[in-house]
Amino acid sequence: MSRYVITRNLWSLDDAFTVREADSGRECLRVRGQALGVGDKLSFEDSSGDELAFIRQGLHLGVQGLCYEISQAGQLAARVNLIPRLRQHLLIETPHPGSFTAAGDIPGMEYQISQDDRQVASISTHWTHDEGSYGVDVAAGQDPVFLLALAVTIETIHQQDG
Repeated sequence: MSRYVITRNLWSLDDAFTVREADSGRECLRVRGQALGVGDKLSFEDSSGDELAFIRQGLHLGVQGLCYEISQAGQLAARVNLIPRLRQHLLIETPHPGSFTAAGDIPGMEYQISQDDRQVASISTHWTHDEGSYGVDVAAGQDPVFLLALAVTIETIHQQDG
């Protein structure tokens, strides 16, 4: 398992989030961009400034509502759909086999992400000490950039709803 700490940078103009390895404290990703509006994006960059993934908000006519798309290597990795009448319900679609779900206290940042009923990440504020930070445990063999992007997407959705 790999453990990361995501911190929302409230006072930065360019960096929305910083991602650090929990054990070493080493910064491993920066998330650049501003609050997501339709067409805006948050870019996940490594320490060299290379984009590894991005999140973009848009409209998804299939469910008649807003969605957030996570892309990696120029390909759609996931779409998180918001159903207007069910603001607590998130549909996570991927182009690959296997369904993802987020369950637990999502607004309180205490939840798990599962793929086909197998936990692949756990999100919690219990073991972080800084205000505006939360931890993400990623199971061995999973794509940490994708799961970190999914956690940031879910947080962004609930920040905008709040």
